[in-house]
Amino acid sequence: KHIMMESDNSQNVHVWFCGPAGFAKSLLSGLQKYGISEKAFHYDRFNMR
Repeated sequence: KHIMMESDNSQNVHVWFCGPAGFAKSLLSGLQKYGISEKAFHYDRFNMR
């Protein structure tokens, strides 16, 4: 929500994330509700030991 308040258009927003795949999936799902596409979501997967 905060990201979208700072942007004038969801097409201009790109999100970079590094973390567990499950959290990335959840984050992407939430971002898509605000109009951010999967193409604009960039992430590196890793798992905690």
